[in-house]
Amino acid sequence: RVLHVPDLRSNLFSVLFLTKNKGFDVHIFGDFMQFRLRGSLLFSARVSEDLTATLMGRVIPTQRIEVAGAVSTLSVDKALWHRRFAHLNHRSVEELI
Repeated sequence: RVLHVPDLRSNLFSVLFLTKNKGFDVHIFGDFMQFRLRGSLLFSARVSEDLTATLMGRVIPTQRIEVAGAVSTLSVDKALWHRRFAHLNHRSVEELI
């Protein structure tokens, strides 16, 4: 699952990346997700009907700024736009951007 995060340098990030590489625990309750690090709730997200999730409230509390790199995982490039456009063929992506 990839979440849309409008205020990050790259506004998509991978839940699996956070859990596998950064030690996060993710709890999903129906249409609500919680992201915890070492037991502390850092942020939460709502899951929409189309299975996209949008973060709620403050993304990174100031006392936890060391995790900022954990949620900015993709650079903006053609491959990112390919994924954003639901894996549209690369030629069409190039025409759009």
